[in-house]
Amino acid sequence: APVGFQLCYDKRDLERALTWRAPNLFSHMAVDTGEGPGSHKGTPLLVPDGQFYPAFVGPCFDSECGAVPAAIVDLVREKIRQHG
Repeated sequence: APVGFQLCYDKRDLERALTWRAPNLFSHMAVDTGEGPGSHKGTPLLVPDGQFYPAFVGPCFDSECGAVPAAIVDLVREKIRQHG
């Protein structure tokens, strides 16, 4: 049985990550890419982020999950709804 997952989304604009760990632990973080003007690229880091929007993430996930096994898709959909 799955014990967790990390769903990263909105990679073109402001990448964020929803992390779930069994039994019911969630975090929602933004990805600091480590890039800055006039500096070398640093290591990407997860940093605190605000509100999670399941109405945005759910449809995005649904449009991209075609090759993912159905049991995993169902789990991720359920957790997106739970966290929202």
